[in-house]
Amino acid sequence: MSRSPRQFYEFGPFCLDISERQLSQEGKLIALTPKAYQTLLVLVENSGQIVEKEYLMRSVWPDAFVEEGGLTRNISVLRKVLENGSDASYIKTIPRRGYRFAVKVRKRTEKVPNLRWLNSAGEEENLPISGDEIVIGRSSDADLVLANAYVSRRHAKLVKESQGYAIIDLDSSHGTFVNGQRIDRCELQSGDRVSLGKDRVELVYYTDEGDTAGKTTDCHDAKSAKEASRE
Repeated sequence: MSRSPRQFYEFGPFCLDISERQLSQEGKLIALTPKAYQTLLVLVENSGQIVEKEYLMRSVWPDAFVEEGGLTRNISVLRKVLENGSDASYIKTIPRRGYRFAVKVRKRTEKVPNLRWLNSAGEEENLPISGDEIVIGRSSDADLVLANAYVSRRHAKLVKESQGYAIIDLDSSHGTFVNGQRIDRCELQSGDRVSLGKDRVELVYYTDEGDTAGKTTDCHDAKSAKEASRE
């Protein structure tokens, strides 16, 4: 269930996925040979700077001697891919020296939310979360097992949404609370404190945006809803 954050370089309509070693244009994958990809990556990582030919060749072919023509062919392929039907000039030639990636590049790291809590020994534990659903409970087959008598076997679950995760109570005996408010369902913000059961076992939800929440929520109040349904 855990994974490392994916990193991207974005420029113009293109996205270079470092983790998957893929280039895409507005979501459509573009086929590149491994050496063409590596050439592009070195240029993008040094955007705005002159990259000497010798440095490029050592980076792309570290264990082999390659004529300069191999590098020239890679540059030609990349220009066709990046500049096809566009007036933009992505790769500038610096005569007798090398090349410069001339387009502004933005580096982005994918958010990986996580839960933090203290275990029975008082030690902090951390769970990066990435699945579509993460069940929390006392049962051994839960995705996050909390060994507490007042936590239900399947107490609550995290559900992935477009902007992050929501937590849903699974008809637990002693309730699920977000920032002190009992809920049926709640969209989580970074820093929200989730408490489970009679002992209020506490977990804190974080994204890479930091601790920004932990205040009164607008989540659906389970107790109020049930009382209203009886009126």
